[in-house]
Amino acid sequence: MENVKTTVVAISRQLGSGGSHIGRQVAGRLGFKYLDREILQQAAKYLGEEEDRLSPREERVSGFWENFLRTFSFSNPESGYVNPCPTLVYDKDLIEVETNIIREVAGLHDAVIIGRGASLILSGHPGLVKVFVHAPREFRLKRVMTSMEYLMPPRPFP
Repeated sequence: MENVKTTVVAISRQLGSGGSHIGRQVAGRLGFKYLDREILQQAAKYLGEEEDRLSPREERVSGFWENFLRTFSFSNPESGYVNPCPTLVYDKDLIEVETNIIREVAGLHDAVIIGRGASLILSGHPGLVKVFVHAPREFRLKRVMTSMEYLMPPRPFP
């Protein structure tokens, strides 16, 4: 990465702090590419998987029990072997693909990248700017609750 002439702003953030919003504003003002969900979309396309199935596993690694129970979702021990779903994607595969996408983008474009460990993945990149966005707990709670209101079922009238 020695000859890379791009600038990458890697934004890590607390949930509800507004890091994605800030990143979008920074990318717009600087004329940089903005990458957040776009990385997951590209990874899903590459892996031949639906984005909705990969999204809950992103930016985290499945624990032992989650992997163990996923094994039994195909069958129970008494029923014998059942072929797993042909599009079974392991955490390490998702991480590897997203890492490759992040490195490729950083090598070609000035960009703002939200989360996904970009600050660690690009640690040797000469044009890397690391930013951590945080906010007081009350602000974050209110922001998350407001942004999730559309997911909540309507309240019945008293």
